[in-house]
Amino acid sequence: MARRWYAGNALLVMRAGEIMIVYPKNWNEIGQEIPTKNIEKAIISSLEDIDVNNITLSGGVDSSLLLHYMSDMFDEVNAYTIGSSMDHPDVVYAQQAASQFDNVNHKIYIVEEEEIKKEEKPSDLKGDAAVRLLYKHIKKDGVDNIVAGDGIDEFTAGYYAHQKEPDNYKLYYDFIRKLQSEQLEPLNKNTSGVNVHLPYLDSRIILLLAQIPLEKKVDKNNRKKIIYSLAKGKVPKGIIERRKYGFCDALSGIVEGNGGKKSKKKLENGEPENTGDWWESEYYSRKYNPVRHSDENEVDDGT
Repeated sequence: MARRWYAGNALLVMRAGEIMIVYPKNWNEIGQEIPTKNIEKAIISSLEDIDVNNITLSGGVDSSLLLHYMSDMFDEVNAYTIGSSMDHPDVVYAQQAASQFDNVNHKIYIVEEEEIKKEEKPSDLKGDAAVRLLYKHIKKDGVDNIVAGDGIDEFTAGYYAHQKEPDNYKLYYDFIRKLQSEQLEPLNKNTSGVNVHLPYLDSRIILLLAQIPLEKKVDKNNRKKIIYSLAKGKVPKGIIERRKYGFCDALSGIVEGNGGKKSKKKLENGEPENTGDWWESEYYSRKYNPVRHSDENEVDDGT
């Protein structure tokens, strides 16, 4: 059946089912609910385009999920982890993630305290020394290109601060606005000449995540719900449920497990201000103690 109408003196005929919008091709998906499978497809497409079989593996859910996808793409994957001891949570969980796959070559770098002190610079942000040491080891291994999982927490409400204030859109965008200066720029200058590929920041993924409301990403009980949904059945349950640490803690003396020592930092209850993640503790410190972070050359808005 065809519809007929007139435009000026021309008779226009459109047949049922005929597609007249030719660009963008996905116009009929715009404004609709975003299925989790679409995000997964975008992540896989990004990794395929990057086509690099090396990854930094922290033992967190983000990098472990990337490792899962990469293990299906490549005959061999090289994973790199850094820590202060074999008992450090990052090392323990990274081993769990890597041990699932026969084609993953997992290299762990245990850094001594003297090496850490030697690497630290007065101008460093917390975590810079750990990043440099990891990438120096990676470079020595002959690696020129590597995949990293940075950036996804900002767009999926992955911090404990998001869980503490799940309806706070200003908080959500504060993390996104600070991503460049607080994480990406420091990473960019501390990679020892290794080219870093960040699949989670692919525009295809960001555009999908931007269409998902905050309540679908976080609530009082769970943060980063989208990533956890993707990881279920692909990443060990212990990794999905593990406590989150920032990369700045990769070289700290944190130990978990039965009979293990507690962190030197206060970690009880999973409260954002008590976590070992510098990014989060800094946010809360600035929010509740703005004067401490201000000087005559800086105006702090208290956020």
